[in-house]
Amino acid sequence: MIDFEIRALGGMTTAFDTKPEELRNLKSPVPIGDRIIELNVENARLRREIDYYKTLTNEVLHPLLAHVRFHTQGLLSAIQRLDAKIEEANARLTFPRPTVHQSTINEQAGYWKALCEQATAQLELCQSQNRDLKDLVKSAAESFDEQVMRNDILQMQLDQHKETMAEMVREASDKDYVIAAQEFLLGAANDEVNNLGRSITEKNGLLAAFQALDQQDQTDQGQPQTKKRKIMR
Repeated sequence: MIDFEIRALGGMTTAFDTKPEELRNLKSPVPIGDRIIELNVENARLRREIDYYKTLTNEVLHPLLAHVRFHTQGLLSAIQRLDAKIEEANARLTFPRPTVHQSTINEQAGYWKALCEQATAQLELCQSQNRDLKDLVKSAAESFDEQVMRNDILQMQLDQHKETMAEMVREASDKDYVIAAQEFLLGAANDEVNNLGRSITEKNGLLAAFQALDQQDQTDQGQPQTKKRKIMR
């Protein structure tokens, strides 16, 4: 088994455990120097974007949420005061039973009508103010919900950027692993070539030795015939 431990981007470490036969089945990888540079540039850009979103959240969203909460509390207090005024106006519409002296005075024309119209106008005014305050509270709540939704979107974008960066780190780790595997295969091929060269050298030496022996045998066989010819002459 062959273990590779490769340092990836961001200080992460990935361990690989690969068999030699798996390495032999790997395809020749494409040079990734330019791709690693692009990944580093993209990583820096994503970090700047994340810092921008964090700054936007701290400088804009949090103060806006605090402002909305402050005015919401004020509107709720105003609604409570308005409800108290409405209860007071309703209490004024319940008139006490007039005494004999009051009955004499209240017999004047239009007294009851004017008093009722005045109370009705005051009640309508309070109800109108209550509706306005409720609309303001509703608008503030909608704005608050919108800001919360934007915050959720920003968080989702941050999570997506983190996942993208993690994927880039994993991809860079895979590329480094392929480079290490290629270097291993290249070293194994060089060793095989060296072994083959030594084997050829040894075979050439043996062949030369055999040729020398063969030539020596031929020389030895030719010497007696030469002596015999000299004797016959």
